[in-house]
Amino acid sequence: MNFSLIAIAVLSLVFVNNAHAATDKKRVKIEARWYTQAYIKQHLAQNDPRRLASAYPSTVSYIFAADASGVPSAGKNLLKKDVTSVKSDFVRWPSSRDTRPLKTQLDDMCVRLIAGRLRGLGQGVRQRSQKTTPKNIVVAEIYAGELTAAPLSLERTTGPDAIRVIPPTGEGRMLCNIYKTTRGGDIMYDVSVVLVAKVAYPRSR
Repeated sequence: MNFSLIAIAVLSLVFVNNAHAATDKKRVKIEARWYTQAYIKQHLAQNDPRRLASAYPSTVSYIFAADASGVPSAGKNLLKKDVTSVKSDFVRWPSSRDTRPLKTQLDDMCVRLIAGRLRGLGQGVRQRSQKTTPKNIVVAEIYAGELTAAPLSLERTTGPDAIRVIPPTGEGRMLCNIYKTTRGGDIMYDVSVVLVAKVAYPRSR
């Protein structure tokens, strides 16, 4: 596995302190992993080519806010509202079915969820466009973050403050949040990905 393509921020005490929910203090955020597009593409190309094609179709391009943002001077934003793409999954440890190391399982899940959320942004743009969406689009001004309701809820996206945008560190632009819960001797690792796009416009061929 080529870890030179991925920037990982591990065990941030600030995140952990903010991760407790009033009614679920057993689940804490233990890690924030920042992924590059190069790593996501390489991982999917080696392990899941069909998911790679789904996340990166020829008709959609992505631009992250940390690299560039806004609408071209000659273009118009296709979106009336931001498009939010959120998903979570979990790993039970130790697993009776998956014998791979925990680090590998979490990495695979992070990549899979990120790929799905990129696809979700493209679908969201086509559903929420102000006008007929062109075939080729650019999804731009993309931000990564976390749900402010976590760890109580890893799916809640309602309300003006439901999502906390987190500035990227290093080269990575896509964030994978990892939570840990211990109950009755069982350890659960929840993985959550949050992506928000504020702009979309037609892509010139």
